[in-house]
Amino acid sequence: MIRLGAITDEISDGFERSLALFNEWGLHDVEIHTLWGSSIERLDAEEVNRLKRLLDEHGLRACMLSSTVFLRCRILGGPPPEAWDRRFDSIPGTYAEHVAALRRCLETAAALGAPLVRVFGFWPEEGSPDAMTEEVVTRLREAADLAARYGIVLALENCPHSHLDQTHKVLEVLEAVRSPWLRLLWDPSNAWRCGEHDLVGIIDRAMPHLAHMHLKGIRLGGGPSAGRAYVPLDEGDVDYRQLLAGVLAADYTGVFSLEPHYVRPRTGREGAARESMARLRRLLNGLPQADMSASSSDIG
Repeated sequence: MIRLGAITDEISDGFERSLALFNEWGLHDVEIHTLWGSSIERLDAEEVNRLKRLLDEHGLRACMLSSTVFLRCRILGGPPPEAWDRRFDSIPGTYAEHVAALRRCLETAAALGAPLVRVFGFWPEEGSPDAMTEEVVTRLREAADLAARYGIVLALENCPHSHLDQTHKVLEVLEAVRSPWLRLLWDPSNAWRCGEHDLVGIIDRAMPHLAHMHLKGIRLGGGPSAGRAYVPLDEGDVDYRQLLAGVLAADYTGVFSLEPHYVRPRTGREGAARESMARLRRLLNGLPQADMSASSSDIG
């Protein structure tokens, strides 16, 4: 049975509206990054209780808390990097401050019953890549040990703005840490953007570590922003039909979480989300490995 989800602030600017869309589309797995003008790491106890109440009222479950822990964080010290996108809320701070934010997010995840918390592979810095990777391994092993105390798995995303931009780099770290509390959050379009194009070829290596997937379409050389544009899945450079067929054939049981990253001129973020979810369902329905029994009716 395929599990479809989405990042709430990627389908609507209003959190409650995004929950209504989940109900409309027959989805159950909610991924949360920002809500009510705050990132998930910054919620206080009252806000966490409000969030839990809303999820319960809508019959939804938090499949992941998408923190930005260790993204804008320099391992080697110095001031935190500047935020590059005002809409994408990401926390700054020292390593110690990021660990404190991770602890708060793990407490929130435990309160909500969320099994996963996203983390990143630290801000890229000059110096020896091997030495940097060794330091990343050490810090993420410490983070995994912390997560184990809460019974929450950390999902490490391959991200263009981190030291671990390609899938194989994340896998090298996971294989070195060797903890069941640190797994892979795979974003194939992020990997493609960073020059990693044999995505099907890495499925077998990725599967033992794969906990969650982000899906968005990307077309390089097709947009004004650093030569890239975000588009519906079936219009991008990544062959998601082949990739998802391979992942499903390898018995992936996690969530396919939609992250459109674009807006429509007239219908905005919600219009792009409706289009993207409809295209994703159509793509999956065409795969022999797909069991869409848990899907809702068509999305208009």
